[in-house]
Amino acid sequence: MLRIQKRSISAKRISLILVDLFIFQASFLLAVLLRFGLSGASRYLPERWPVIFLITPIFLLVFYVADLYQVKKDYRRPAESLRVASATAISIFLSIFLFYFLFYGNWSAILGRGILALYALLVFAGIWGWRWLYSHLGIKGVFSKKIILVGDPADLGKLQPLLQGIASDMDLKLGGLIGLGTESTAPPDSKVPILGTAHQLLEIVARENPDVLVVALSSDRYQPLIRDLITVSQRGIEIRDAVSFSEEYFKRIPLEFIDDLWFLISYINLPKIHVQRIKRLMDIVISLLALLLSLPLSLFVSLLIKIESRGDLFFVQERIGKDGQPFRLIKFRSMAQDAEGGTGPVWAAMDDPRVTRVGRFLRRWRLDEIPQFINVLRGEMSLVGPRPERREFLGELKAKVPYFMERLSVKPGMTGWAQIESSYASSVEESQVKLEFDLYYIKNVSFLLDLSILLRTLKVIALGKGR
Repeated sequence: MLRIQKRSISAKRISLILVDLFIFQASFLLAVLLRFGLSGASRYLPERWPVIFLITPIFLLVFYVADLYQVKKDYRRPAESLRVASATAISIFLSIFLFYFLFYGNWSAILGRGILALYALLVFAGIWGWRWLYSHLGIKGVFSKKIILVGDPADLGKLQPLLQGIASDMDLKLGGLIGLGTESTAPPDSKVPILGTAHQLLEIVARENPDVLVVALSSDRYQPLIRDLITVSQRGIEIRDAVSFSEEYFKRIPLEFIDDLWFLISYINLPKIHVQRIKRLMDIVISLLALLLSLPLSLFVSLLIKIESRGDLFFVQERIGKDGQPFRLIKFRSMAQDAEGGTGPVWAAMDDPRVTRVGRFLRRWRLDEIPQFINVLRGEMSLVGPRPERREFLGELKAKVPYFMERLSVKPGMTGWAQIESSYASSVEESQVKLEFDLYYIKNVSFLLDLSILLRTLKVIALGKGR
């Protein structure tokens, strides 16, 4: 994986983009040859080829929004073929709008209907074929890494997040589990193959030849294995602890395998003051632009809220921010007035009955959160960060979820890594999962990570996949 500012960039995603770029150019060349022949193409291409370089960013942006750069997806499904066709059509439409309406006087920028039609068909065929081949090779495991875990078979619950992550990742293939002790056995209902015990580690590794050996144990429990692990490493096999492995491949920090020392090391490596200043500058600029550009929309939303039900226009609620400081969170009201009057504080849910019809629409497209840009301008929140919790739930979460209060080391955000990687947290257990994603963000915060989260949030909103 390529790494930029501590951000790992998948080689598979890079390959998807690079081959797409080749397909865009090759499709244009082939379309011109089919339309004009070799002699006509020699006159047409020098004048029109720069146009393709100008519309390529349109294709890349639309393909990104359409989720065509997800590396862990089976593109052979009919729905994905339709997605490729739709993204291609939208890209062509936007290109037509750009060149036929904005630059109509510049005839050299106009490709012609015949060329555009051929180009669209060839791009669709090329992208579809490439995605099909990519998924076929991925499902077959041609490029996957073989993973062997070293852990305690008697405690599969602790290993479950790792096992689920490996099973759902086309880049990874589980070879089995090496257990501790001399008679390590898994529960009868376990589907995890047990390859042997820790004292057979060298023999098992030589037989199975894994690409990566993941030690899913606390630091004190793998001390007796260090000499064998060094030997395995010298044989060219990658050795990873559960935390760094999960961080790189699943973008989350497993709570079961961290301790106070991990936090000490992570906090030493937190971003310096210049990164925080860049983040704050981005918060201010984007928030001001968002409030200005969304003003007509905010007036329309306000009218809808007032027409549907009586009550306040805004929903203002105390939340806990950075370093435990309380602040007043502002949103457009999406629930019935005094929704918790008879119940007291309750967890939010996907199909919350307290949400009004207008509120359901606002939540789907995230329009209820527009006023939070005011919180960002005030410095109480950031554009990106962990979601701020209510004081009523904080005590319970602090008591039941280890290290939950570490979320308060950074400003809460309007969107965040946990929000785009997991769904609503409507229980303590789900809050623990979200904390694992929040810890990943806190440890790896950077300008590029924030930008990636903002772009993915816009993609979620554009596809109507809001809350």
